[in-house]
Amino acid sequence: MTGIFGTGYADTYDIVYRDKDYAREVEAVARLFERHKIGPIKSVLDLGCGTGRHAILLARRDLDVVGLDQSEAMLEHARKLAQAGGAGNTLTFIKGDVRNFDVGKVFDAALMMFNVLGYLTSNDDLVAGLRSVRRHLRDGGLFIFDIWYGPAVVAHPPVDRIKEYKQPAGGMIRLATGKMHPDENRCDVSIRLITIDNNAVKSDTVESHPVRYFFPLEIDLALRQAGFRMAAIQQFPDVDERPDLNSWPAVVVAVAEPVGRP
Repeated sequence: MTGIFGTGYADTYDIVYRDKDYAREVEAVARLFERHKIGPIKSVLDLGCGTGRHAILLARRDLDVVGLDQSEAMLEHARKLAQAGGAGNTLTFIKGDVRNFDVGKVFDAALMMFNVLGYLTSNDDLVAGLRSVRRHLRDGGLFIFDIWYGPAVVAHPPVDRIKEYKQPAGGMIRLATGKMHPDENRCDVSIRLITIDNNAVKSDTVESHPVRYFFPLEIDLALRQAGFRMAAIQQFPDVDERPDLNSWPAVVVAVAEPVGRP
């Protein structure tokens, strides 16, 4: 089975990333809000929200949050988690494509977490996505997104990885391989998930994820074309440090310029 963010991937997503420190990442985002905000931040648009982990934590901070994702399977998990976690009525999940969506209102801030921007592998899709974000931000609003930091990716190319996740009645094996395409600033990641139940293979799925990595000047130019000003690029989630060659994750803060809506 080949696809992207399908039911099989969504059903195992929170198992694979159970050790991901969402609380620390949301705290880092909150610090960036305080550091760069122009006016109060009361509403947040979480783009590519996945199973809603960031959105739920943001809603618990008394923010009005809308989470958007193109995968209905991921959104089903997000809604269940929000209901179970008592996120309240300030959180809404909707289906949409980050390249071309219309929520019908503007926000004080927008997020794209866990390298969602990297899935916009062509320049046309990248600019379309950034312009869609700009249309949904007030003048002076913040756009915060994390990326694979190009210099670090080039310095430390991907390696094959295998990890086993044990469950009471079986478990799961995840195999990830990456192939670099340096002429396109892209790494194609193939992810195979094998789930085991009572010593038998229950499912065996493969997804291919083409993911773009970015360089600072490239990001700055794309943001300018979409009506943003790049305010900062830092390590993530350690937002007090500048990016370096030893770590792929970085976070970018952009400010929506008051020059009309592209």
